[in-house]
Amino acid sequence: MPGPLRSLLAEPRPPGASGPSRLDWLLVAVCAATAAVEGALRPDQPGGAVAVVLAVGLAPVLLIRRSRPLLAVTLAFGATLLAPLLTGGVKRSPSRSAPRCSPHSSPAGSSRRSIPWSTCCC
Repeated sequence: MPGPLRSLLAEPRPPGASGPSRLDWLLVAVCAATAAVEGALRPDQPGGAVAVVLAVGLAPVLLIRRSRPLLAVTLAFGATLLAPLLTGGVKRSPSRSAPRCSPHSSPAGSSRRSIPWSTCCC
């Protein structure tokens, strides 16, 4: 393992970091319950059941965010990077075309939609 990676992984825990409190456990429960309810109420959501499992599975990472922040960020970003591979990516509906970013409006009668340029930059 390269030296910089080894030193990064060997970083000590933050001094004086408190463990998970009751509010942390409540936050995890609310996040997991919200993901489960959304999955039950919206079976047609992008990613389907895999997205719900990922959201519920990532909720416990909130418990280690104070004591092991690097591990928490690594797990969260790692799962987020793998999510499109596990869910097949987010597919656009064929009935909707992407809006065209243009500083000028479309000519009258044009079938192409245009949105304000400032919207594209935000």
